[in-house]
Amino acid sequence: MSVGATTTTATNGAPGPTQPGLVSTCTSFYKVVGGDGCWDIVTNKYEGVFTLDQFYSWNPALNGDCSGLQAGYYVCVGVPGTPTPCTVAHPTPTQPGSSIEKKYGITDADFLKWNPQVGGKACGGLFAGYNVCVKD
Repeated sequence: MSVGATTTTATNGAPGPTQPGLVSTCTSFYKVVGGDGCWDIVTNKYEGVFTLDQFYSWNPALNGDCSGLQAGYYVCVGVPGTPTPCTVAHPTPTQPGSSIEKKYGITDADFLKWNPQVGGKACGGLFAGYNVCVKD
């Protein structure tokens, strides 16, 4: 998850305000800020943890084209089964070449081709303790 993302988790219902039609099974929420766009929320703030189509299905007030996105309102960013984005602060700077690809001598393109579940270059679906493919 991007550093600027504000996420709250529902315990006794959704935080407010939310727009009408929010999916009733929502478990995680994001408060929209000025300048946000749907694509930005999905790809940058949540780094591919869910798809744009999923985001629209959870938030029907967005009209399937993001025209209903409003700053100051909470939108749904997770339902049961949605991977939880990493919220742990990672130490910086990171040493160059400290990646899985470097360790196993493979390209980023091959790693992503062999492991599509990791969620693209942001690796939002890469989970600690799970195996990944490092050889074709």
